[in-house]
Amino acid sequence: MWLFPWASYAAIVGMLAILVAMALTPGQAKDLYFSLVTLVLACARTWSCAAAVRAWHGGRSRRELNTGVAGLNADGARARVDPRP
Repeated sequence: MWLFPWASYAAIVGMLAILVAMALTPGQAKDLYFSLVTLVLACARTWSCAAAVRAWHGGRSRRELNTGVAGLNADGARARVDPRP
């Protein structure tokens, strides 16, 4: 990507500037608050679905399921796990 990471930083600053402008504009404040509530609900839903998937797979992450590596055991060696729940 060209200008990485500076273009990403500029895009984030631009988005924040738009949000601040929406908060300060009386006609746009209602839309901003509705958008923020929608964002919070979407994040909560994503988090709850991820928690449900982890619970379904016995608390194992996607990385553990795909690689069979759970991290380090007590001896400092990589611990292997059975990829089946």
